[in-house]
Amino acid sequence: MERDKEGKQSGYNKIRYYLMTENIFIVLAFLLIAVGVYNILTMGADQWLPYTYIFAGCILLVVGITIALKLVRAFHREDIPAYMNIMESEDIDPELGLFYYDTFIKKADTQMQLTLTSCFLVCYHIDGIEHLRHFVGYQKAADTMNEIGEIFRVYERLKGTRNVVSGSKSGHEIMLFVQEENKDRIKDELASILNQINAIMLRLPTAENFTAYCGYSSYPQHAVTIEDMVKNTSFAVYEATMFRKSEPNYFLPDAFRRQEAEYMKDNKLRLLLDKNELQYKFQPIVSAKTGKIFAYEALMRTKTEIGLSPVDVLELATRQDRLYEVEHYTFYNVLRIMSENRALFDDRKLFLNSIPTAIIKEEEFDELLGKYDELMRHLVIEITENGMQSEESCAAVHKYMEKSGCELALDDYGTGYSNASSLLQNSPHYLKIDHSMIMGIDSDSKKQHLVSGYVSFANNHNMKILAEGVETPEELQMVIQLGCHL
Repeated sequence: MERDKEGKQSGYNKIRYYLMTENIFIVLAFLLIAVGVYNILTMGADQWLPYTYIFAGCILLVVGITIALKLVRAFHREDIPAYMNIMESEDIDPELGLFYYDTFIKKADTQMQLTLTSCFLVCYHIDGIEHLRHFVGYQKAADTMNEIGEIFRVYERLKGTRNVVSGSKSGHEIMLFVQEENKDRIKDELASILNQINAIMLRLPTAENFTAYCGYSSYPQHAVTIEDMVKNTSFAVYEATMFRKSEPNYFLPDAFRRQEAEYMKDNKLRLLLDKNELQYKFQPIVSAKTGKIFAYEALMRTKTEIGLSPVDVLELATRQDRLYEVEHYTFYNVLRIMSENRALFDDRKLFLNSIPTAIIKEEEFDELLGKYDELMRHLVIEITENGMQSEESCAAVHKYMEKSGCELALDDYGTGYSNASSLLQNSPHYLKIDHSMIMGIDSDSKKQHLVSGYVSFANNHNMKILAEGVETPEELQMVIQLGCHL
């Protein structure tokens, strides 16, 4: 059983221990009493054995009730946030045992307005924590989050709740408001908390996936309102994360002015992914033979006010090491939309762009398969031609094809290392000819010759050719004449 540094059982482990023991004792108690009563009824009241059963059952029942009373006492321990939340406050995040963000901001704002000294707003960002359950399981994740929360609760008790407020901003950010501290001492204290968090993450079996960073700002030096402090602190922790700073990073106005434009874009992506606000447009793919809609392609978009293009999203996600979240949300969101609009999609295929360097994990694909089984055979996973060079990605897609009946499309064909052996090895169902090859094809004999060769190859190997970016009637007439299927 896991224990904390003082050798005591942690809150969650003690709860589990009490519950398990109490249940066993009470079940055994009733079982023994029932056996005793049954024997009295069948063997007569003059036998001593039934009374032994009843006596033993009563003892176990008393022990079980005693444990239940200890359990009620344990509910009031401060290191058991889930139960503290149920019994005391709806403002507490049950995972961390800290205030929810809205409550935290209100309390911090109140204290900031009353303070006569400097105060600091701190943000701890834990990279990768949103995938903690996936790596270690639900129970270990709950214990880990509780342990991290305990670091902040201990700090609050040490400094006094009048001087410190802590809260949970999101799944991977924890906020701290501290007053009546000088700048030098606060940095040492924040560094200690940062080291404690990273020490917890290092004990996990997949420690390389998690790293904590810290940023902080002060009042009244660089802020007038709590909103100013939130903005400044968000930039400080962004800077710490971007430059992989191992120490708490203090907000500097000059640094903010230099990097404001990039920060605003990065912040847009963080909000976009934190709230899962990716949107999708569904572009029809038409049969060149019949003119009817054969399939739709899901195209990732963002809201107009966010103003990030798909290229921006991918570049920023790469820089923030959040590409897998884009992949995850795309699969989950698009299949949910397809499921909710089955009548509109009818029996048509759905082309879905996958990121070969962050292809969806098998366990998540299996989860989708279990939920959307009948839709998966309509799915066409698109991987770029250069992405096909990744053996791992190709193997994963082929495994998914075998499991679900989905198909494979090779995207942007003609822009990378096109070769027949790669096509034969990966056996895509569709070849999407890049729009750069289609543009002006009606007047370019070299492009006509190349596309004609692709069509001939596809026809001989049970593939379909899809011409991307057809914009003029002349281009359309030419790709149909060359035999393109879609």
